[in-house]
Formats: sequence, structure tokens, C-alpha cells
Amino acid sequence: MKMKYNTKGNFEYMFPETLGDNIKLNNGQTLEQWKKKVDDLYNAKEDEDYNTLWSGRETMGSGREITMPKKLSECNHGWILVFGDHPSGTNFSYHHVPKIHPTLYDYTQGCKFLVGVKNSGITSKYLFIDDTHIKGHTANTGNGNDGSALLRVISY
Repeated sequence: MKMKYNTKGNFEYMFPETLGDNIKLNNGQTLEQWKKKVDDLYNAKEDEDYNTLWSGRETMGSGREITMPKKLSECNHGWILVFGDHPSGTNFSYHHVPKIHPTLYDYTQGCKFLVGVKNSGITSKYLFIDDTHIKGHTANTGNGNDGSALLRVISY
């Protein structure tokens, strides 16, 4: 919304932002929430919160749990899990976890990721993922699956 106001005889534009939070649409969204959705969908606006949520070098064995600072459901699209060779941290493999994942099931579901490693190899990672956590599994450290490690989790 654009309005003009008078400053020393000159009319300048002002854009009040607080008004949008006071207006509720029929679906319960505020005008500002609707505007953000339109900006993201139709103007190819990038996620302003695109960042690395976690980094390290973790094979994600049994008992290993990572708590994310941003919920999966609050990301514009989801998380990107970046795996790499262990222990070198090279040969990257990117895997998408969609933001709708936590809403599809009533409990934490296991997800299997096939991760490429050096010399044309493939390892497997089995992770339990909910809205705020990534939990490991015993299968991630046996049968050669310890050849890859989770290096980063990126929101986008």
C-alpha cells in the first residue's frame, strides 16, 4: 500500500507496513503473510533465511541426534543435507528433505539416503527426521556406511 504525505510542501511516498498485520483475510492469514507468499511464489524471491543450520562431520550412528535451530516446516522449501566422504569431507552429495515431511506422518519417519562416495562407491544413510531433529541409526556406521558423513544442513 502506497500513500503520499506532505513534507515541507513536497509530497513523498510512504509505505506503511504495520497496517498489513492488522488486516485478516478470510483464510486467517494477515495481509503481510499473504504478501510474503505472493512475493516468494510469483516474484521468484529467494529465501532470506537461506543459511547453514548445522555443520560438522558426523556419520550419524545410533544415539546421535542433531537439533536444528530452524524448524523444517518454517523453511520456504525444506532442508538440504550435504554428505561427503568420511573422513576427508570431499565428494559432496546433496539430498532434499521437503518442508511437508513432518506433516505427512504422525510420528518420526526413517528416511533412506543413497550417498555417492569416492571410487564410484555408494553408501547408505538411514536417518529419523522430524520438524526439529535429525537422529542417527546403527546401520549408518556398519557395512561400509561409515564411509560417508553428514557435513551440513542448509535451509532454503
